[in-house]
Amino acid sequence: MPPENIEKGKALIKKTEERINTKERKPFIPDGVIKKLKPGMRAFSRKILAALRLKRGMLIRFHNDADGVCGGLAIWSIAKQGKAIGIQNDSAVYETENALRDRGILGQSHFPLVILVDFGANDESVEGLRLLKEADFEIIVIDHHPPSEKAKEIIDCLLSPFNVGGGSEYSAGYLCAEIAKCSGSSAREMDELSRTSLTGDRSLLYLPKEEDAKRALVLDYMSSRKEFLHTLEFYGNALKDNSLFSSAYSEARDKMEEAGRESKRYRKMKKVGPFSVCFVNLDGFTKKGEFPSKGKAIGIVFDDLMLENPTAPFVAIGHGAGIINFRVSRKAIETGFSALRLIGRLKKELLTGIESGGGHHAAASMRIKKGFERIMLDEIENLIKSEAQK
Repeated sequence: MPPENIEKGKALIKKTEERINTKERKPFIPDGVIKKLKPGMRAFSRKILAALRLKRGMLIRFHNDADGVCGGLAIWSIAKQGKAIGIQNDSAVYETENALRDRGILGQSHFPLVILVDFGANDESVEGLRLLKEADFEIIVIDHHPPSEKAKEIIDCLLSPFNVGGGSEYSAGYLCAEIAKCSGSSAREMDELSRTSLTGDRSLLYLPKEEDAKRALVLDYMSSRKEFLHTLEFYGNALKDNSLFSSAYSEARDKMEEAGRESKRYRKMKKVGPFSVCFVNLDGFTKKGEFPSKGKAIGIVFDDLMLENPTAPFVAIGHGAGIINFRVSRKAIETGFSALRLIGRLKKELLTGIESGGGHHAAASMRIKKGFERIMLDEIENLIKSEAQK
């Protein structure tokens, strides 16, 4: 497209966005962070509604867990009117192959818009993001993981609690639900997605009810199983289909209980400084492509530990071929442990062993190169000891 046409198109988009009126809705969690994020949420709402009005090509990529699915469903509640495409992303990274596929899908659209939910603002996604920008795509990211400066330079619009002094407890699905409420989506339905999202991501902002936990578990289960359709339309219908929902919940619960029993043979407890650290060999009781995933499995172990002593400074570290996962109790965080900070130190000190890594202070993971598992675990133990001595 000639440069002058691109500039005219961008001017039209901007003018259309300025003419959009958003709704004033009470937020599900009316605190200071959300108040600061409200102008950004309204701007995102105007951008999506204007894209619908201008019939721009839109694609929603959402992370494959309860939080990501809830976020995708919230944005889809607005964008489905324009036949937006929804694609599940089975990684926390926007890979170059994702970008090439998205360019192929929307390449013939005028001023295409890609919305990434619950991932995509990390260093590992930079190359994929650059491929989109080279094709004149506009990129929106709604994420609650700490954003990287390199990614922020490429992303057109980033909604992140970290931009206003907040943290990862403001889940991506919750942020998306508030954007959808500004756009006219049902407040009742969006607040339900907020509850499920916050529950699925173990946010400290919300104390879940039994039904919230069930919905989060079902979405986690469905998003990880190949026999289910990983489309937003399917997920939306599944939450309303009592028979399908009950069946999926029963299957997921049974598999979680079985994994919990099996995991006890693969746990090793250690006292490291003030922390009780449980090292878990995830390969012993999980299989690739099956539920529960390694990330979900370490959560099962962590929950078991917390039931035994809910006030202890627990750290659960799950390890397997190519991956290490962390789960950290609130008491351990208060005592000074941060999974995110630990991964940052490991990246600096073991430059060749880590392929990617990130997350939150309480939950994080790393992809590691083959043969580095033992080295990495020894270094993690040493770093925990050194942190405890500060």
